[in-house]
Amino acid sequence: MGNVKPLKIGDLLARVPVIQGGMGVGVSLSSLAGNVAKEGGIGVISTAQIGYREPDFDTDPIGANLRAVGTEIAKAREIAKGGILGVNIMVATRKYEEYVKAAVAAGIDLIGHYHLRGGASYGSAEDCGGCQDKACAHCVQCEISAGDHALLVEKV
Repeated sequence: MGNVKPLKIGDLLARVPVIQGGMGVGVSLSSLAGNVAKEGGIGVISTAQIGYREPDFDTDPIGANLRAVGTEIAKAREIAKGGILGVNIMVATRKYEEYVKAAVAAGIDLIGHYHLRGGASYGSAEDCGGCQDKACAHCVQCEISAGDHALLVEKV
């Protein structure tokens, strides 16, 4: 990798400075995220309709999604062999706080929140309240901008 500097977020150090995008509905799941993390980058699981393969998804999509958050994180951990994993949770998601709690309970390293600048979405964990009742008082925030969109990464 030559002179490429690692990416540091809080006390986490990714030797390959790449945050894999959390692409929704079946693209960024455990296999992709786990392998990116295994190779030294930061693997990201998207929670957007993550439970679509669960048998009760049609009748209980929220329940299926929340169960799948833990399942996908556990599978990614097995693949990652100690690498850094995150989740992308859209702040517009219904039951947003429950998704955050499920990811934290499953031991996720980072939570990414995509938001539009100037839009109604939250700009930080303090604004959204999603992390305030967890051990996130020590969150480290890193905002990465791309035009009108921003990714706020928080260390859990």
